[in-house]
Amino acid sequence: MAVRHMLLKAGIPAERIIVQALGNPPGAPDDRVTLSTLP
Repeated sequence: MAVRHMLLKAGIPAERIIVQALGNPPGAPDDRVTLSTLP
């Protein structure tokens, strides 16, 4: 889970990483921008 560690270091909450990995549940805000805008 090196990617998850990198995202945590970038300051993204672990909950958002988990939701992103599973796909957003219906009715959840779209978080894809958060991950796609990382360098």
